[in-house]
Amino acid sequence: MTRNETIAAVKRKIQQQKDLAEGRAPSSEEKLKKEKSIEENPSQSSSSTLLPQQTVSGLPRENREKFVVLSSSGILNHYAPTFRNIKKDLERLNIRQEVLTVDISTESAKLKEANAHVSLEEMISVTNYYRDKLIGLKSSMLQLSDRTGKLRERACVLQEQKQAEALVREAKRAQHLAREQQLIAKNDS
Repeated sequence: MTRNETIAAVKRKIQQQKDLAEGRAPSSEEKLKKEKSIEENPSQSSSSTLLPQQTVSGLPRENREKFVVLSSSGILNHYAPTFRNIKKDLERLNIRQEVLTVDISTESAKLKEANAHVSLEEMISVTNYYRDKLIGLKSSMLQLSDRTGKLRERACVLQEQKQAEALVREAKRAQHLAREQQLIAKNDS
């Protein structure tokens, strides 16, 4: 279900709820009829001691009806824009809430499906195993690099010693040749 379809479904649901709410709520005319029936049958009302022409406020019935109608219309005119704005805001909030509820339920279903395929604990244990293996490889690589560095240093020292020995040998040989040459020269003279 796409996001637009979800929003449309939520709007339809809210409209149905509004229709049900409006169908159950009595109108102001029905309230007036109910009050008139109570006044006409004082035995049903709790204020049976009042005269039929008077109400609780002491006004005659005709004036009271005018007062109720004018007061109701005045209150409605005063608060109607506020209630309309609140109604629109509530509708927007309800739509957003329903959309979020649907989104969360789909994400929850995806998460449950993913958890069903691969266990989170299993993934963590595999990750820890390979992490430990990586740490071991790093330490062995550091040890190998240290060893190769030491071996290179040792090879350099040995090479220098051999070169020094070779120079000493060459020098001795040169001295030996020079001495032989001197001895031959002395014998010839």
